Amino acid sequence: MSKSKGNAVDPFGALEKHGADAIRWFFYSSCAPWLPNKFSDKVVSEGQRKYLNTLWNTYAFYVLYANIDSFDPTKYNLKDCALTVMDKYILSVLNTTVGEVDKQLGSYHIPEAAKALYECVDELSNWYVRRCRDRYWGTEMTDDKIAAYMTLYTALVTIAKTAAPMIPFMADDIYRNLVCSVDKSAPVSIHLCDFPVVDTEAIDEKLEEQMEKVLGELPKGSKMLLGALAGAWALILLYGAFQLVKSKRNENFWKSFHTDGIGASAEKGTVTPADGGAGDYRPE
Repeated sequence: MSKSKGNAVDPFGALEKHGADAIRWFFYSSCAPWLPNKFSDKVVSEGQRKYLNTLWNTYAFYVLYANIDSFDPTKYNLKDCALTVMDKYILSVLNTTVGEVDKQLGSYHIPEAAKALYECVDELSNWYVRRCRDRYWGTEMTDDKIAAYMTLYTALVTIAKTAAPMIPFMADDIYRNLVCSVDKSAPVSIHLCDFPVVDTEAIDEKLEEQMEKVLGELPKGSKMLLGALAGAWALILLYGAFQLVKSKRNENFWKSFHTDGIGASAEKGTVTPADGGAGDYRPE
């Protein structure tokens, strides 16, 4: 590209259009930072849709239901929760990812670290949340619901800390809203926190292998299709039960449910950071 020939990319225009985090993610995930790289609006938008928006929508999903239930994660301990197989699986994937990102960044393999983060967020959104979201819909704060909340909360905060070097602004937004809002003693910024430490006890390689076999048997795209079908069926059941539980639930829940939709994928119902769609997390 040449500025004199008029084919150079205006950096300020690109930042205005995509945002700083999307531009950073493009360069980190496409190739090693010290290698030449052709800038592409299309690729930047794709990375924003597949990774940044998916992460933000998963965060928005948690905030929506945590606000409804006034859930306060400081009142519970993940170690004491009755974790399901899906909980144990995503926590294992999470800690495996933290170790992999730490290893790759230590070796200056930036795209490999970004790939590990992308795959973890994809598993969290398109597999874990899609298969477990009915656990957040119950009217009572059961042990299973607490485990679901604590698992998703832990995953979001840990991913934010792990991804902070690459997407500093979004990571800090997520951290400050999820952590600082409930823990006044926490560092005021994610960039003042230590890099996450791998919890080796949470890693279950056998469980990850078994889940990979399950996912490997599914046709391409079935992971998201199963989630969509499950969500549609759950929506039908919820609609039928609406009159029975209407008196037990806050009316705002149903309004937000119909407008926000079900699911945390960026493929539909995208909530972008610029929209502020996740709202403020204010547990009572």
